[in-house]
Amino acid sequence: MNRQVPWLRVFVEGVVIVLSILLAFGIEAGWSERQERADEADAIAQLVTDFRAHDWFLRMMQEHEELRSRPIGLGSGRCRFVVRR
Repeated sequence: MNRQVPWLRVFVEGVVIVLSILLAFGIEAGWSERQERADEADAIAQLVTDFRAHDWFLRMMQEHEELRSRPIGLGSGRCRFVVRR
């Protein structure tokens, strides 16, 4: 009943198990990183859209203020109407 343990086989199986676990962790990390990059790209696209909208709004406000504070010529004299709030 003296049976020998096949140590080489046990060692190889252990290495295969450890490597498969490490590979699974690596794959999971890769997918997580890919998803994070996609989320970042979506966030950046949304920021660009928001910045463009705010830029348009600020330009309209600036144009409005410039028009509002522009002197108006009446007859020979010049009058300036400025609305104060």
